[in-house]
Amino acid sequence: MISEIVILGREIPVYGLIGILGVCLALAYALFSCKKFALDRDDTVYIFIFAAIGAVIGAKILYLMVSSGEIYKDISSGDMPLTLIFIKYASGGMVFYGGLLGALAAAWYTAGRYKKNIIDSLPVLVPGFALAHGIARLGCLMVGCCYGIEISCPLSIIYNSSQIAPNNVSLFPVQGIEFVGEMIIFFILVYISRRIRHRITVLYIYILMYAPMRFCLEFFRGDAARGSVLMFSVSQWISLILVAAVLVMIYISQRKVPAERNVTDDKKSS
Repeated sequence: MISEIVILGREIPVYGLIGILGVCLALAYALFSCKKFALDRDDTVYIFIFAAIGAVIGAKILYLMVSSGEIYKDISSGDMPLTLIFIKYASGGMVFYGGLLGALAAAWYTAGRYKKNIIDSLPVLVPGFALAHGIARLGCLMVGCCYGIEISCPLSIIYNSSQIAPNNVSLFPVQGIEFVGEMIIFFILVYISRRIRHRITVLYIYILMYAPMRFCLEFFRGDAARGSVLMFSVSQWISLILVAAVLVMIYISQRKVPAERNVTDDKKSS
């Protein structure tokens, strides 16, 4: 796999380039879909940019929280200068769910500043988020981060010069599987978003499709720096919490509909 390419005499990380490509394609999709959902393009760009920034910040914060034990060990051991410890974790990985929550929080805040309802923008933001994340997983596959467990199967991949994944070992291509899953989810969301009545439904559907997939794929992850609580990883617990939260929200919304209908019927009868 290729971790860096040379452009104009400079080595550029492949993961960064693929990540930028994913963000650009997601933004292109959002702008292309604005007219369909009667959204202002300028507002969408502002919300998207701040959502992207929020995603990076949220993903990094959750990564640092998950890695807090390792950070404490590095500091207490005294084997590494504080400057190198800072560089190690500041330039290290990210955790997707932190990015998802950070993006939603930033988008909500930005929409509020422009006196817009963030729910109106979800049909263009959520599919784009799935698209960007899926493409980013290709970057993971290229450099070897978020690698899978050691296994010998027809789909196995072997790294020869990865600085992250074990080299010369057959690994399960969990990054590639997640890429395929995210692309399927993206196309499903694109199809459904044009046919749903309530726009927040697209977010519910995304979580209900992605979270179970992520929960299962976590069993095939081989990288240890993901954090764990009892028998599950942090991402698995977040998956369970998000699915439960969405099901509760759907239940509450369904309870409101009959109540609103009864109020309307009472007004008509009076």
